[in-house]
Amino acid sequence: MNKARRLATVKSVLCAIPIYQLLVFTPPIKTIKQLEKIEVGFLWAGREAANGGNCHVNWRRTCRPIELGGLGIPDLERTGLALRLRWLWLSRTDQTRAWSGLGLQFSADEWALFFACTQTVLGNSHTTLFWDDRWINGRAISEIAPQLHACIPKRKRKARTVAEGLHANALARDIEGTLDIQEIGQYIHLWSTLERTTLTEEPDQLLWKWTTSRSYSAKSCYKATFQGSIHSDSWKFIWKSWAPTRVRFFHWLADQDQCWTADRLARRGL
Repeated sequence: MNKARRLATVKSVLCAIPIYQLLVFTPPIKTIKQLEKIEVGFLWAGREAANGGNCHVNWRRTCRPIELGGLGIPDLERTGLALRLRWLWLSRTDQTRAWSGLGLQFSADEWALFFACTQTVLGNSHTTLFWDDRWINGRAISEIAPQLHACIPKRKRKARTVAEGLHANALARDIEGTLDIQEIGQYIHLWSTLERTTLTEEPDQLLWKWTTSRSYSAKSCYKATFQGSIHSDSWKFIWKSWAPTRVRFFHWLADQDQCWTADRLARRGL
């Protein structure tokens, strides 16, 4: 079996086996490394494990999307993170789920990615989180007043809604610790900003930034983890051609400067 066929097998079989586990559990890093070791060995050497000489390209680069210079093999850690964000999204947008209100626990990475991928259109303010959601002109309080935000206990940040925070100055009661001049200044600035808040009778809307439907999808979430990467159109000359996959795979290796071409041999004095 050539490398092109092994690539198809890695994508369709080896990467698919742990999907349901990744959807529910956060596996230990050691487990992810062991799964990747099997994928690396099969792709580059056709066996369970491969030594360093068999691996032509760094695995992190190999797992990048095709349009970012990789082979499009799913990165298991990023895939699991994108899949598990589904539960955080549903817990905030669909209260009819049987498990709604059970207080599911989410990791710091999941919250951080969710924060980067969403923004809120404020309506009646009953479901929007006061301290953590992006509801003030597309910005969150952690961006407007970061030092003040750091004075709020996590349990209150994850529970206080905008409706509660705006009522009877409840936001001031959430603050713990001693405030210095920076926190006081940020509090005054925040208070003046909140005075311009307008509520409606419509329910709040949580919007997903990376789809036209404004709803979560695992594919868009996975791609969002590569935001900031450098794009290049060179991938089109490789993967949009009519050449057989094994030829395109070889072309990709050459583009990564991993084929023993004449110029590479000359650089090494061979």
